[in-house]
Amino acid sequence: MPKQCKLKVPLNTPTRQRLERELDEAEKKAHQNLARYKFHNFGYWAAVWVHLNRAGDFKRPNPFVDYVQLARKKGGEYDAKGEPERQSQAVSSAEE
Repeated sequence: MPKQCKLKVPLNTPTRQRLERELDEAEKKAHQNLARYKFHNFGYWAAVWVHLNRAGDFKRPNPFVDYVQLARKKGGEYDAKGEPERQSQAVSSAEE
């Protein structure tokens, strides 16, 4: 499967400026929805931000990375590489 097409939009064109405005708006809406406990909507706008950042080839750092790191710290099941953590549980003789 070929990689997703990236737009090669020259700097300072109306199209690129529009993409940048939409990128900023998506980030703002993601944060607003997270603040209102609308997690599904947060995920939608975060995904829109990621898509616009990639499609426009902006190469901005992901503003949501802190949330992912916090979730992992709080007990998320994935390590830094995105692999599931394998936790072996010892079975005590008292449980048998």
